[in-house]
Amino acid sequence: MEYLFLDTADRDSYRVAVLNEQGDVVREKKEGGVAGNGDLERDLLPAIDSLISGRGMINQARTEDSLKGILVVTGPGGFTSLRLGVTVANTLGWSMGIPVVGIKKVGAENFQPVQSDAVMSLKSMKEYIPVVPEYGSDPNITLSKR
Repeated sequence: MEYLFLDTADRDSYRVAVLNEQGDVVREKKEGGVAGNGDLERDLLPAIDSLISGRGMINQARTEDSLKGILVVTGPGGFTSLRLGVTVANTLGWSMGIPVVGIKKVGAENFQPVQSDAVMSLKSMKEYIPVVPEYGSDPNITLSKR
C-alpha cells in the first residue's frame, strides 16, 4: 500500500512523493526552489503521473498495489499554488474514492514525523472528505482603479 504526498505551498517549487505505510519516501520528484520556473499548473500532473505510471495506481484504485490515500500540504503558502495542490489532491481522492488528509507546512527537518502521523490518519479513514487550503493570511488583492 502506498500514499501520494503533494506539497505545493511554495510559489517557486513543488514536491510530489509516494510514501509507504510508515510515511517513508519510496519515490519522489522535486522541482523549483530559488530557480523555480513558476509553471506548477503545467508540471504538477505530469510529475504525479511519472511517479505512479506503470504501477496501475490510478486506474486500479481498489487493488492492494494501488494508492490508499493522499496527503497534501494545506498551508500556509501561496494562494494559487496551495489552491492548485489541494484541488488536484481533492480531485484524485474523489475520483479514486480514497481519503485525503491535509497537513500543515513544516520545516524539512521536522517533516518525517508529520508524514508518519498523517499516514496513520489516512489508515483510519474509510471515505473521501475534501480538504481546504489554509493560506495563513488574507489574500493580497489589488483594488479596482475605477
